[in-house]
Amino acid sequence: MSVDPQKEIRQISIGVRTLAVVFIVVLDYLNLRLALMINSFGRIFNDMLGGKPLPALTQFIVANELLFVTLALAFLAGAVCIAIFVRNHLIALLSLSAILLVIGVQLILTLSGLYAPLQQTVAGLSGG
Repeated sequence: MSVDPQKEIRQISIGVRTLAVVFIVVLDYLNLRLALMINSFGRIFNDMLGGKPLPALTQFIVANELLFVTLALAFLAGAVCIAIFVRNHLIALLSLSAILLVIGVQLILTLSGLYAPLQQTVAGLSGG
């Protein structure tokens, strides 16, 4: 019984694409939830710091909440479109990998920016 290598490659590619999209959906869900809570964090920080200026990254994130929400939705839509419509296996996998990387970077930046005021407050309480 002969196995068609092209068919096997196609099946592996579909499996990897599906796995990449699942990772993207999970990370992007976290990204979107965090982006939708930025405004609430901004109000908490203003109360918590009592008028002290926010760190630069936090100011950028709070001022650009809509950008972060839009990016999260665009990454998800792009990933789904690539997984469905791009026929070239290599281009699809590289594109999905790039989206996964960018989502990870956005998630790390957002978490860092939203964590910075808490870190600043704790340092102020401990005298550091």
